[in-house]
Amino acid sequence: MCGILFRLFRKCPVTEPCPLLLDTISRRGPDSLRTHQVEKNGDVLTFTSSVLALRGSEITIQPLVEDESGSVLCWNGEAWRLDGKDLARDNDTVDVFNLFRDASTSEPADFIKAIRSIEGPFAFVFYDAHNARVWYGRDCLGRRSLLIRETDEHLEIASVGIGKDSKEWKEVDADGVYMMNLKTNQTLHVPLVEQGIEVDGLSMEFPFGRLNTTETFSTNCLEDPSPSDELLGHLRASMKLRTAEVPSLGTFTTLHTDMKPAKVAVLFSGGLDCTVLARLAHEFVPTDEPIELLNVAFENLRVAKAAETNSKPTKKKQKKKKGVTEEEEAEQPVVSEVQTDDTPRDVYDLCPDRRTGIQSYEELKRTCPDREWRFIKVNVAYSEVLSERQKILSLLHPHNTQMDLSIGMAFYFASRGIGLLHTSTPSTTSATSASTNTPYTSHARILLSGLGADELFAGYQRHATAFRRGGHTALIAELQLDVSRLGKRNLGRDDRVLSDWGREARFPFLDERVVGWALDMPVMSKCAFGMEGMDDEEAGKAVLRRVAKMLGMEMVAREKKRAIQFGARSAKMELGAGRGVKGTDVLH
Repeated sequence: MCGILFRLFRKCPVTEPCPLLLDTISRRGPDSLRTHQVEKNGDVLTFTSSVLALRGSEITIQPLVEDESGSVLCWNGEAWRLDGKDLARDNDTVDVFNLFRDASTSEPADFIKAIRSIEGPFAFVFYDAHNARVWYGRDCLGRRSLLIRETDEHLEIASVGIGKDSKEWKEVDADGVYMMNLKTNQTLHVPLVEQGIEVDGLSMEFPFGRLNTTETFSTNCLEDPSPSDELLGHLRASMKLRTAEVPSLGTFTTLHTDMKPAKVAVLFSGGLDCTVLARLAHEFVPTDEPIELLNVAFENLRVAKAAETNSKPTKKKQKKKKGVTEEEEAEQPVVSEVQTDDTPRDVYDLCPDRRTGIQSYEELKRTCPDREWRFIKVNVAYSEVLSERQKILSLLHPHNTQMDLSIGMAFYFASRGIGLLHTSTPSTTSATSASTNTPYTSHARILLSGLGADELFAGYQRHATAFRRGGHTALIAELQLDVSRLGKRNLGRDDRVLSDWGREARFPFLDERVVGWALDMPVMSKCAFGMEGMDDEEAGKAVLRRVAKMLGMEMVAREKKRAIQFGARSAKMELGAGRGVKGTDVLH
């Protein structure tokens, strides 16, 4: 993980970058911070990079500069493969720089081919000194953030847009790559196109094909084990690249002198996606290293008020009213979410993701007893939300809705990794377990996230709704919509928030080969809507549920989907924030 800040001054005086922006860039990469300046035809180009070292045997200082040609690279990414070759153990920055340098000596089409050979998340700025060109862009799924701000005389490209001019920053679309010709002051956009589609001029092909629209039942994943076997194989390959042999570079330290620091943590709600990732990480992280499970819960004032007054639960969710959104429906209380007895309880324990997280943590311990699993209760007080709110909003920009804030807060505090180490022990007086909580700060630099599984395997409630309304045809149309906007969703937003604590989020479900396999499989190889005896909760992501069972996690295989802002209770936290507050409301 790195921070990028590129600035171009067109025949005008060079100014210092905003101190707050520079500080935020450095927070993304605490191991080094360096600036390199180039003068070209009266223009001044400055390249600033911070580095979070996670690959190779030593820290590679950026920006990389070639003395002979003067070319410069600012790279924020993970090239897991180049031309199909795994690079898990190597420092990818040097390999990418050499790839770009060699490709830039000829036609732009060769540079496009070089970018196309990279598998993994990335955002970059590359200065081709020989041709006076500046290339920049993001991977096709938008897994790394890149923003741009431009005036008549001044242009900036950065991983974050923060400071007094933050509202001027716009997201660089994950729709191909861009090339600025410094000789003509013109910018060329090289668009992404579907495989097999020919367009005039330069273009880049997506690394995977279109969604398979077959409606046949012939490969039903409940009856045929091969889809689950294949998915498990692809996930294992993806996880190996992202978790095996993580080096001890930079600031791998711990505040707990008697405890070995963890290198890998999981953003852990206890749900199906993240628990499968935790279980697979166990296969590749050395057994003498702990794996952390970061479970975030908020002091939601509305829920706390209900707990204080011992509010009576409804027997079931209220009937959905016309016009109520899916997110608002998820906020309705259910029996298990409201306290009804007089037993004092921690308000954070009322969060659905806290209870689910502890249950899945216990199943991981039973399934993998030789692993040290550290369940970290990241408890966020309402006062902390108020104190950090403006900073989180600035990191989220240009995303600015109530839902962006709710999700951003959950990721921001989870990535901070400050909480309580939960330890459960069998009770001596009953069949239940007792627990102790010790103050704890995570120093893991790799955060595993289950993002992408719902889009690929039909895990959202709206997928079930689409099937009920229009069968497999409507379900496939909904999945096609999800796939078409994967690169336009919120991964750039999430990257800006998660990386502010000097950690890197990795998304095993969004590995190009996992995505390609998921798109190529017929819909009934991935889910089980319409199958006899299957309810909506079990039908969604049926292929992944079977994988969980294959890995020995029967309970996790039955977990339902729950959005993080509702499971962690970061949505609608204030008293009185009810039906009138919508996730789409714009924050000012």
